[in-house]
Amino acid sequence: AEEYVQKRGGLAIYLARCVITPIAVPLNLVAGSSGYASRRFVGYAAAGELTWLLMYGTLGYLFGSQWEAVSTFISDFSGVLVGLAIAGVGVFALLRWARRPPAATSADSADATAAALTSDH
Repeated sequence: AEEYVQKRGGLAIYLARCVITPIAVPLNLVAGSSGYASRRFVGYAAAGELTWLLMYGTLGYLFGSQWEAVSTFISDFSGVLVGLAIAGVGVFALLRWARRPPAATSADSADATAAALTSDH
């Protein structure tokens, strides 16, 4: 997680502030413990918060009389996004695991060791 945050943390921090808010607290902990640059963190977090404010403000302006319905929909939708993200990571990990080369079996290792011992060097 620490390596991922160092490579792609900006996007994750931004999205955690405006779209996938349930992962914000764990992401904060990982970013802080991994030594992620505080200025970069604050910049991405501020951009995400600004996006969130503009998004909700625009929706409030457009759907002012139905604000509670819109808020409930967005809250439910973020849960769906988190579920889809978790499922996507699971599928990615499964595909990566399925494509890895087969590990050498202990019988293969024993044969290689025996061949090395009996060969003339």
